[in-house]
Amino acid sequence: MAAGSINRWLGGATAVAQVCHYTPTNQLVGDEFKLTVYGAAGDTEVITSGVLTGTPSVQTVVEALKTAWNLSSDTLCAGITATEDNLKVILTADVAGTPFRVVPTVVDAGAGAVATHVETISVENDSPYEAITAANWSLGTAPVDGELIVYDGSAGDDATRKYDCDWRRYNFVTGVLNAGDSRVERGYTGIISLTGDPWEVVFEYLGTKRWCILNGTSVCYIQLTTKSTYKTCQQITVLSGSVYIYSDASDNDWGDILALGGILYVADETIFDKITMLGSTTIVSIGVDCTDVSGNDCEIYVHDGAMTSDSHIGSFCKIGGGTFTWGSEAKQAGYGAVDVEADYVEVFDTGIFYWNVVANTSQVSRIKQFQLSGGGKLDTSAAVGAAGDKVVGTAGGGEESRIWSDSIFDTNNGYDNISMAGGSPAPSINVFGSGSIIKPTEYELTEL
Repeated sequence: MAAGSINRWLGGATAVAQVCHYTPTNQLVGDEFKLTVYGAAGDTEVITSGVLTGTPSVQTVVEALKTAWNLSSDTLCAGITATEDNLKVILTADVAGTPFRVVPTVVDAGAGAVATHVETISVENDSPYEAITAANWSLGTAPVDGELIVYDGSAGDDATRKYDCDWRRYNFVTGVLNAGDSRVERGYTGIISLTGDPWEVVFEYLGTKRWCILNGTSVCYIQLTTKSTYKTCQQITVLSGSVYIYSDASDNDWGDILALGGILYVADETIFDKITMLGSTTIVSIGVDCTDVSGNDCEIYVHDGAMTSDSHIGSFCKIGGGTFTWGSEAKQAGYGAVDVEADYVEVFDTGIFYWNVVANTSQVSRIKQFQLSGGGKLDTSAAVGAAGDKVVGTAGGGEESRIWSDSIFDTNNGYDNISMAGGSPAPSINVFGSGSIIKPTEYELTEL
């Protein structure tokens, strides 16, 4: 179809069992033929003919592979039956609509003509859940470059929800999709792709913008990929559901992220420029080492909801409502000996910044400068991340942090690990009006 055509996910196609053929040639003594089956999470199992001896024939190879496959107790081989016809191994899914991915290889011993091992797909898997199945789409074909991909109430229902959409076979067989746009609308309740094998997509230009809007009550795993000229998305908007986003490489830029509802998980090393969060029930979790496309720290704006980040913070971190937790318990051990820094933090109105990050004694967590106003709170009172030092300012940097009326810097976590950097000019904290610093009860913070 033409670029810009809308292709809606329907699901519900009739299931057909996948059948694949694997043909060895030029088999000689010392060669070893293999079949590697891949699981959804990237796990593998290798079935081998063993190293060939004597004067092996094609039949010798295919019988050895068939026998080894059917004797395997590995769960990845279960549900797939191996047969042979003296010339090739035939793998057939036991249950129609259940896809498998098997890659043939050969270790050539160099005894003569180069051995080969070739796959032929005899019958494509069709499934009510497969993105590659043409009958699952409103246009009667699997998506092509430039189409607008829409998940909405048009999708059919299985026993529990709208049909899930699995992109694994599409990613592997067809390659990446250069989508014109993608929208998940409120009527869609299914799951899009898998955590171990996300939907790989890039976004073509639509005028001057490339968009991804997610508004269903679904779960979506989506990854920008390097497999195309177009590697960025100007803006992704999450309105509801649970969304997991990834970047395949350092030039796969998600641009501006708007989290206005639902739950957003930003994977480790994901590339984006700015994230803005609103909505009292919105939840955002940002992994380790997330930066913009130039390697700089991303801008953060929190107006409501709850955000957690395990990445460095740059010069734009403004918390005007809701909570921002810097450092999750789950990722504390992941920093190693690398210092974690924030250039500037501004907390105002009802916003709360929880300073939890730091995992061990070889590491420093540093906020170079902060400003609290209108009731904003910088809180280090939690015992999370208390093993290492937390420092305000940089040695000789002379940064001035300010606490205005009704705002609080709470350092009372019961550990002697919070201090001011020294040097000349020394950084400082100035308190105005009814602003305050809550000091630990166990010791005196002389620098504060």
